[in-house]
Amino acid sequence: MADKRNLCIVTLPLGKSGAVPFSQIVKISENLADELYVISGGQAGEIFKEKGNSNYLEISHKKRQNTLMRALAYLEIQFSISYLIFKIRKKIDTVIFFIGGEGLVLPSLTVKIFNKKLMIVLAGDPAKQGQLKKDPLKRMTSFLSALVLMLSDKIVIYSPSIMNQRNLNRFSRKVLVAHRHVVDFNIFHIQKQFKKRDNLIGYIGSFNELKGVRNLMKGINLFYQENKDHDCKFIFIGDGPLKGEISKWIEDNHLHEKVTLQGWVEHDQLPDYLNQLKLLILPSLSEGLPNIVLEAMACGTTVLTTPVGAIPDIVTDGENGFILKNIEPETIAQSIKKCMNHQKLDEIAEEGFNFAMQKFNFEEVAKNWQKIL
Repeated sequence: MADKRNLCIVTLPLGKSGAVPFSQIVKISENLADELYVISGGQAGEIFKEKGNSNYLEISHKKRQNTLMRALAYLEIQFSISYLIFKIRKKIDTVIFFIGGEGLVLPSLTVKIFNKKLMIVLAGDPAKQGQLKKDPLKRMTSFLSALVLMLSDKIVIYSPSIMNQRNLNRFSRKVLVAHRHVVDFNIFHIQKQFKKRDNLIGYIGSFNELKGVRNLMKGINLFYQENKDHDCKFIFIGDGPLKGEISKWIEDNHLHEKVTLQGWVEHDQLPDYLNQLKLLILPSLSEGLPNIVLEAMACGTTVLTTPVGAIPDIVTDGENGFILKNIEPETIAQSIKKCMNHQKLDEIAEEGFNFAMQKFNFEEVAKNWQKIL
């Protein structure tokens, strides 16, 4: 094994959805580092309280609605992170920017001033997300991201597909492919055989525009209009700004017997739900590599998802899952029908399970990270 390093992971304060990916990269880093420091906040603090880790440095960030106040708050948190990096500069060798790290120019400069190695792990595409959200700060986000990528020593992406999606060819010499996704197969495994499951289709994730939830609702409407006698049912699991809209849609369209709005489910309870599903649908406009896709595969559940982020290198259409060509409601409705009527749906689910078992166990992932650190 190569010499270990003293590492520091930096993220912006995390919400619920960031807890799992954060836990995964921490677990990998703990295994490979002599000493690990973390600068973060939100859900990250809850994780480290359980661990009793004294190398956790907390930051906070208040959400602002006003554009100017948002920009000032973002500048403030960059100063806070830079100060904390300065405090531990003699104790660390490499700094890893993770969730929210792509725009941290001031901390990047701090890392470089003190001659430390800077690695950034690209999770999602903030520039694209800003564009889709029509964020007034999207140009600033893109500019800051470009600066951080220039300053970094290594850029880690989850799959080769992201190289072209993110136009990273100019950085090709320092781009490395390694995902941090580890599936806990003690938790996520097959509890109920596929053929014994009801025709239940699920969406699991954040209820927001970027996840394609509105188009999914329209697609479900079309599916039922065209397949009135189909016994398929749907369940929405998660939380987010569109939760009220989903509830109203169910009521307005009298779908109470066909569509369930479950709300947020704790991560360790997800296997119970995934083992009820025959199909997980994820019509996202932007992703890195969503954990839920891999966890569904590990539970023997077929996946229908868009070809964004690393997904094209994970899901092969018709072999270990299905790809949505676009998120037009008509396409969603047709794809749902195609999947649920597929004669070998159970075999495709089995191929997905085998793929997840082979590629996303801890030993395999840690071995890849050992090579790049």
